[in-house]
Amino acid sequence: MRTCPSCGRFITDASTPTCPHCGASLESAGMAASESPQQSPQQSPQQPYQQSPQPAAPGYEQPAGAPPYTPAAPPLAYQPPAYQPPYGQPPYGSGYGSPAPYSQPLQPPTYAPPAGQPMAPPYGQPPYGSAYGAPPAAPPTGQPTYGSGYGAPGGYPGAYHAGMDWKPSAGPAPRPWGRIIGGIVAALVLIAIVAGVYNSSHAPTHNTDTAASATATAVNQQSAQGILLSDSMLTVDTGWTQDSVCYFDGDGYHILQGYICYAPIGNQVDGTESVTVKQISGPTDEAFGLVFRRVSKGNYYFFGIDSNSKWVLLRVANEKVTRLQDFTTNLAIKGGLHTANTLSVTMKGTTFDFSINGQKVGTIHDSTFPQGEWGLEGSTDGNIVFTHYLAHM
Repeated sequence: MRTCPSCGRFITDASTPTCPHCGASLESAGMAASESPQQSPQQSPQQPYQQSPQPAAPGYEQPAGAPPYTPAAPPLAYQPPAYQPPYGQPPYGSGYGSPAPYSQPLQPPTYAPPAGQPMAPPYGQPPYGSAYGAPPAAPPTGQPTYGSGYGAPGGYPGAYHAGMDWKPSAGPAPRPWGRIIGGIVAALVLIAIVAGVYNSSHAPTHNTDTAASATATAVNQQSAQGILLSDSMLTVDTGWTQDSVCYFDGDGYHILQGYICYAPIGNQVDGTESVTVKQISGPTDEAFGLVFRRVSKGNYYFFGIDSNSKWVLLRVANEKVTRLQDFTTNLAIKGGLHTANTLSVTMKGTTFDFSINGQKVGTIHDSTFPQGEWGLEGSTDGNIVFTHYLAHM
């Protein structure tokens, strides 16, 4: 038999490489499996083997009388730090263990005002309560009366209540639409009246001395510059007479057969009348020009020229013709057909000044007709064209 060199126990199986009792290697002890120790003759026979208790751990045998071995638990990889209370808090329990038993917080000391004095409210609170009387009857300016001190919301005048139609307490004053509309209607009526008068005064007329004459009164008596009428006569002006003997064409206003066509300015007293005129066809010794202070049929003054460079002034009273200035040659007049000349007469009381192409040619005094219409007259057998008519005070 073999004996384990480690635990000293007998090993019955000679071929095992390890001790079945302690697990120690038998080959490392230098003993072959077939080897067995030689029993000395002096040795007494072995007593039957008593198996000892199983060791607590391989390779370790507890000493006699020691308590059973309990291996220690391996240390934890992470050890939490000991409990620390929050900053500023006192440490609860001994050694920061469990917190101290909960206790009610300390109550603030009760303030007792001096004898005979009411208790002051907390800082920042209004002095309401029995010691200070009822709250004020009205809220501060601009603040709504909400809160227990002012009753339920909407308690102040003009406050919104659920279900009611909101209206601003104050707003812009309503526009006086009635007066505005009335003013517009009145203005439209006035415009209509003025337009009617103007149209009636500009109705086409014809001289009944040699044709029908205008009878309407003037509306536009004088502008800011004193101009009664300024007309190029190169386009149609409905204020002038338009028929077969007085008509507008592209080159101006044509008058045939010695007719008189009156300007749409009504009766005038003093002022200046001028026009540019030329003869297109007809005899060159027949006069054509301006009519002024025409009172009625057969009663007016006539200032004219002919294409032979002569000028003349006639007074027609009760259809009787009087030459206040007989045909007189003047170098200011440009003779011949298709030659334009500008005629001008200025009336002031009983004095009449006459100019041709900007040069004064004569002055005549006469008191027969103090006022009347102004207009244009053609030659008896010619075609006369008028442009740039101007009448002003």
